[in-house]
Amino acid sequence: MDLGTLRAALWTVRACRRVHSAPGAGGLDAPRMPRVPAVPAHAQRGVEHVLWLRAERCLVSASVRQAWLAARGEAQDVVIGVALEPSGEFRAHAWLSGEQAEGAGYEAIARVPPRRLS
Repeated sequence: MDLGTLRAALWTVRACRRVHSAPGAGGLDAPRMPRVPAVPAHAQRGVEHVLWLRAERCLVSASVRQAWLAARGEAQDVVIGVALEPSGEFRAHAWLSGEQAEGAGYEAIARVPPRRLS
């Protein structure tokens, strides 16, 4: 793992901790994320790897990835959707607006735009 990917991975651990410690633990009022490190674009694999290893819930993962991409000029909304199974079971899922396949089968009920970067 190169240094940029490692820095991205460490950022992701800190970002996940901030989301988990926020009131509502990963709710729509996500906390201020740590400053995204200046690393090459390929370092995003460090973000994805940490999210996968930690088996983060979809809302946490989408919030962290949204902050990462927004810092790189790729503004995407976090979309929250629901689905009702034929068995009557209710499901919810969160994904980024650029990932329509992730939301297949879900009815979008909320969109959370990325925070403005200062």
